[in-house]
Amino acid sequence: MNVVLLIGKLIKDVEYKFMLERNKSAKAILYLKLLDKTEIKVAGYNEIADFCLRNLEIKDIVIIYGKIKENIVKIIDIEKC
Repeated sequence: MNVVLLIGKLIKDVEYKFMLERNKSAKAILYLKLLDKTEIKVAGYNEIADFCLRNLEIKDIVIIYGKIKENIVKIIDIEKC
């Protein structure tokens, strides 16, 4: 498992989707700009997706603990700064 810790600024609105997949009811996709100007896409599911939709806005800085799965970072924990 590849574990990552990211700090970045939200550059787009949170994309929130309902899902009809086993053990997943919601998905939030976030687009972040990191300190080195790299743009990255991360995704959170269920309770994390709900937190992101309710609490995050463009230009918020977040700290994300996650794991790399395929070409996306799956959020395990997130904190708004």
